[in-house]
Amino acid sequence: MSTRATQPARATAWGLLPCLLGLFVAAGGARADGPLGPNGAPIETSSYSIDLGAGPILAGSRPTGLGGAYVAIAEEVDGNQQNPAAPAVRPAYSLTHFDFSLGLGVTFSSTVTDNDFFNTGADRTVITNHPDDAVFAAPALNLQWGTFGIGLSVEAQTYALDPTGAGREPSDDDRLEATIGRLRLQTAKGFYDGQLIAGVGAGPVAMSITRQRTRQEAFVDETFANEAILDSGGLSFELGALWRPIGLPIRAGAAVQTGVRTEISAGDHTQNNGDVVIDPEGANPIFLPRSVALPWRLGLGFAFQAGPRPLNPRWIDPSNAMAPARRSIDIRWQRERLDLQRRIEQADAAGDGSRAEAFRAELTRAKAHHGAEIEALEERTARKLKERYHSMPREYLLVSGSLELTSGVENAVGVESFLQGVVNRSGRRPVLSPRVGVETEVLPGYIKLRAGSYLEGSRFQRGSARLHGTLGFDIRVLDWSVFGLWDDDRSWRLGGVIDTAPRYFAWGVSAGGWY
Repeated sequence: MSTRATQPARATAWGLLPCLLGLFVAAGGARADGPLGPNGAPIETSSYSIDLGAGPILAGSRPTGLGGAYVAIAEEVDGNQQNPAAPAVRPAYSLTHFDFSLGLGVTFSSTVTDNDFFNTGADRTVITNHPDDAVFAAPALNLQWGTFGIGLSVEAQTYALDPTGAGREPSDDDRLEATIGRLRLQTAKGFYDGQLIAGVGAGPVAMSITRQRTRQEAFVDETFANEAILDSGGLSFELGALWRPIGLPIRAGAAVQTGVRTEISAGDHTQNNGDVVIDPEGANPIFLPRSVALPWRLGLGFAFQAGPRPLNPRWIDPSNAMAPARRSIDIRWQRERLDLQRRIEQADAAGDGSRAEAFRAELTRAKAHHGAEIEALEERTARKLKERYHSMPREYLLVSGSLELTSGVENAVGVESFLQGVVNRSGRRPVLSPRVGVETEVLPGYIKLRAGSYLEGSRFQRGSARLHGTLGFDIRVLDWSVFGLWDDDRSWRLGGVIDTAPRYFAWGVSAGGWY
């Protein structure tokens, strides 16, 4: 079995979604009283959407270290976010018919105050920098049976902002908090000896807004301490494929995910003119959007590996590998069992109880011997597969590249713009993100290094594309069976990653199995 725990490198809402065929799931809302104003104007209408478009890479330490170029690699739970074929991908170190991969990441926002987290073109984000105000969490689990796999992953981001706007410091007493969540359920299957893997997925995408009221109000009536003011959700679908020809040092992958535009649920805050407003008579009324929009996304990737280590070794299912020998053992056992049962019946018919009991004892011994033969066969097969894996050379240089296309969104603003209550239109144009990464094992068996770069296009009129550089590493630290849960030669690693760009910096750490 294999486990992996990764901690992503940032608290972003936008590493979401490998997408498919440019499909949309659209649900439009009723038009409010007035149009959305120009950039910089206060939001004074509900006739707009919140754009959940792309931004900095949201991924585990390995995909981030490779600059997000992971569509054509798609291994373990790290691959689920970029290619739904990932749950059925069998890495070289997967040596059992049933296997699993587990990941868990939690990342808090950077305390660097000059970060432009959403790449809006401003000098800095106005999202609060308190450690509990911008959080990303991503637990994931893959289960594999032979060439079939199931993946389940959750992505959740939380952002908080003072609702009075960017002109004042954030307050813990009265602020807005946005939570964006995504659940992915994926199934995938390998074909043609695992050379072609296809996967499909579906899951809800949801956004909720809560308001933390003042301590005085909370003291009088605790129901006002955290007030839910917006809920919105919809269902997104995805499809992916991976081509990994056995014996060739190349891979290619593609993934696509549908877009979602959802109606919101905002209680009894709808005005006569159609606007949905919180505290319409207050000093800072909050105009809620008519919908939340997740754009469709398409990813294409290619990978090449130089060096003696194979990129696509044939995966051998131990159940299939020992099938001929087990069939021979079973046939011999069935013949012996039938013969002994016939002799027992003959002895019973002749009234020879002692002879019948002797045959029954022999049958019990034969059954135990059959079980021991099967167990020995399983042990030999497992040992041979492990020796085959460990005999593979370690030296390699992996180069991976991908293109990510995210669609535009009509009449929308970003999350930060909504939380501020100030118009900053988002998603007016599609965004293309080229990505490239390299990985090598500089000290075979002990240290892996990776580096990458990607272009993050801006969703905003004032923003511009910015080039990111990423660095990551893994270090083998110890061999430990974890109190007998794994083999005695189980190896573990520690890793880290950084992602830097103009007005942006993020870092993360990881821990898991060394392979």
